[in-house]
Amino acid sequence: NRLRVILEPTDNTQNVSLRALSILNVNNLSINHLTISALKLTLNELMLSLNGFRNLTYLTLINCQIDSIDSVHLDGIDQLKSLDLSQNLIASIRSVRFKGIEKLMSLNLSSNRIESIDLVELVGVENLIHLDLKLNQIRSVSMCTFRGVPMLVELSLQGNRIESRLDRVEFSGLSNLANLFLHKNHINHFNISVVNLRGLNKLRLLDLSINNISFDSRVEFVNLTELRVLRLAALTHLNGSLNVTFVGLESNLVQLDLSYNFFTRFDLIQIEGLKSLQRIILNQNRFVSIEHPIRVETTSKTLFMFIYPHTNYNFLNVVDTYFDYIR
Repeated sequence: NRLRVILEPTDNTQNVSLRALSILNVNNLSINHLTISALKLTLNELMLSLNGFRNLTYLTLINCQIDSIDSVHLDGIDQLKSLDLSQNLIASIRSVRFKGIEKLMSLNLSSNRIESIDLVELVGVENLIHLDLKLNQIRSVSMCTFRGVPMLVELSLQGNRIESRLDRVEFSGLSNLANLFLHKNHINHFNISVVNLRGLNKLRLLDLSINNISFDSRVEFVNLTELRVLRLAALTHLNGSLNVTFVGLESNLVQLDLSYNFFTRFDLIQIEGLKSLQRIILNQNRFVSIEHPIRVETTSKTLFMFIYPHTNYNFLNVVDTYFDYIR
């Protein structure tokens, strides 16, 4: 008794698609998923057509040339949990007021033209958990203020043009954020000695992969005592080696991703201080020797090292607490 409907125009079927929405609505069909693609509609037209879809929980409006979402009134679809507005022309989310979708948990604004998140105000979506801003034109996260989303758990910022230094980042209003994705940006920060993401005290996953960064011999992670997963894959300036003491992650970091970094020998990876580390991911490096194990102290019962070389020979090594042997 639930339907998934996809409306895509062919040639000049714009009005036909709008009429189709009206017909579906009049017939009181229980539509759960609705995807509208490539229709040149204003939000007002869409909202009028969607009134009455009371069972709708997933709404996708892709490539509809929507350029503004300053005011979004979706009365009548108060069960909506996911709204996808990706691949449109939205340039700002500085002040957005939603009405009628208080249960919304996921908002996808990826692949738009958003340039700044220095002040984000999303009114009417207090239960939002996931905000997707990837593949926009955002350049800075040095000073970010989020209003109206106190429950936000995941923020996706990958694939933007962020250049901010990692010791000068401050988020306000995201005290419950657990997952932050910053991979594939333009972060140029070399010989990092401090990673300070102010305002993210509950962060559990941080992805810095595919950026132009390198580390000093001692890196202090400030106010990240809950961090469990750190992804440092494909960092263009590691130069095939990592000799780092991590400060501030000793008792909490469980997984470290060092894949795609062109390491050739284990003894080029010397990680100190991560006593709770359980898993190191090393796939797609260029190991030619396993004679010298990674130097890392850990109180974990076992440390799993996932090592899938660039050749066709794949293997998994399980190393005991003190690295007395590899089996």
